[in-house]
Amino acid sequence: MESEDHFVTLETWAALREQKKILETKEMEIKEREARLREMEKEIENRLKELIAVQDKIKQAQQEIQAFREEREQARNAQVQALAKIYGNMKPKDASQLLETLEESLAVKVISLMSPDQVAKILASMETKKAAKLSRALTAR
Repeated sequence: MESEDHFVTLETWAALREQKKILETKEMEIKEREARLREMEKEIENRLKELIAVQDKIKQAQQEIQAFREEREQARNAQVQALAKIYGNMKPKDASQLLETLEESLAVKVISLMSPDQVAKILASMETKKAAKLSRALTAR
């Protein structure tokens, strides 16, 4: 009987050793996965930092574009104001001839910066249809 108990113990011992190998293998796999996960987390963190940096650059570029647009608009307004002053100092007939050749939106901007007396004299000197068209555009503003 003793040899039978000894035999079962050897089988049990062999099974335990096999289970230990399986557990050690699984533990190694888990450690490898954990290491890969940590690497992936670092990679994600780095990419997130890169994305944040790109977002910051985009925001900065948008601000620079907006500032450029504002500067351009201010320069354009200054040019229109200068034109209005020049045309306002001209004889109404000369000013009306020049305004008739301008793009309508620009002519409207120029006229809108002039005094009502100047505009009245210039429109009176203008071809009737053109004067009416500019008047409509002025009131639509």
